[in-house]
Amino acid sequence: MDRKIVGIVVVILLVMFTIYAVLAYNSTYNAKIGASSVSIPDGFTSEHRDNGTVISNNETEYTLYELDKQSTLDSLIEQYHLAGGNYTIDSKTYPLGTVNLTSVTVKQNDNSVDTFYYYEKNEKVYKMDVKGKYNKTAMQTLVNTTTINPVPFI
Repeated sequence: MDRKIVGIVVVILLVMFTIYAVLAYNSTYNAKIGASSVSIPDGFTSEHRDNGTVISNNETEYTLYELDKQSTLDSLIEQYHLAGGNYTIDSKTYPLGTVNLTSVTVKQNDNSVDTFYYYEKNEKVYKMDVKGKYNKTAMQTLVNTTTINPVPFI
């Protein structure tokens, strides 16, 4: 009877290890953004930094941030008004797959100061800064594959 119990425990441990290994292997194709993750588009690499996650290739760099739910688009825009400059805010919302992506351009005296993208998914708010060449396919991959990490320690 003791051999049966040991055998069952070994099988359970092997199953748990296999599940963990599969999740860890799959996460190598994902980038963590706070408590969430996104799939890395083909040809891109990711680097986690203190202030966000950078996903880039030789033409484009995306920096993604997971924000508090209170960080709505209005509060992000309000930061510029609080800075005291004469800013003009232009925002447009685009459907990007299953998620609406809002483009926000901040201008001061007809000069573009900042452009960022904002979207909500899984009851979280995400901000994306873009440098370089626009790549709609990569943006769509990042936005539509944003998920809450099912296993937070991976």
